[in-house]
Amino acid sequence: GTDLLIGKTVTSASTDGLRFDQSGFASVSRTSTSTSLSTNNGGAIALVNPSATDGNFSHLAGYNSNSLVDSTIAFVHTSHSGRTGDIAFLTHNGTSLAERLRIDSSGNVGIGTTAASALLHLSAATDPVVALTSTTHGQSFHIAVDTSEGSGSPPLTIGTGTTVGTNTRVSITPTGNVGIGIEVASYKLDVVGGNIRVGKTSNGRIDIENNSGVKKVSLDSDGDSYFTGGNVGIGVTVPTHKLHNTG
Repeated sequence: GTDLLIGKTVTSASTDGLRFDQSGFASVSRTSTSTSLSTNNGGAIALVNPSATDGNFSHLAGYNSNSLVDSTIAFVHTSHSGRTGDIAFLTHNGTSLAERLRIDSSGNVGIGTTAASALLHLSAATDPVVALTSTTHGQSFHIAVDTSEGSGSPPLTIGTGTTVGTNTRVSITPTGNVGIGIEVASYKLDVVGGNIRVGKTSNGRIDIENNSGVKKVSLDSDGDSYFTGGNVGIGVTVPTHKLHNTG
């Protein structure tokens, strides 16, 4: 039992060459002082697919004790002439080997999609979700598209915990309605439960304008408040006077 040396005469990892030791460990050594990844210097393993067919690939695969593949990293040659390529990560779920994540030639990362259209693009048939957990505080939040809501137009939801549809705090519908405490907002701002506070360390004010941009209602916590352009009713839904109080 001696080591197999290729391109070197000593086993030292600091000497350029390839080494397979008796335990099955392989090491590739290549001296380089370059600090730029784009120069392709340093220790390297090259996988070559000599076919010029666009979309073909080279890959590294992980095999289990039964000599069956359970994970793969594929280097996809999207265009041989254009020198563009993707990196795809695949895992086996016991039934099939499926792609889970891809980095395309422009740097976009896709999870659940092979055609990422943003720097990070998540796609799933049911409830694509991102979970954020603080291990120090034991607190989790999630951001998701809740496909169980919205009757075919699911909202974006932000909630506590990691389960979609549970403890939703804020939601946004595809039409732009914002909900607080509700899954599907029916108004531009739809608040269910709790209180609303405007201002604390500074004065708060709510202004309401008509469709011409003219302010008709102003509620100021430290100034004048007013209603203009219509009657005001208290205890009545159709006031007939400037101030109409019933009951």
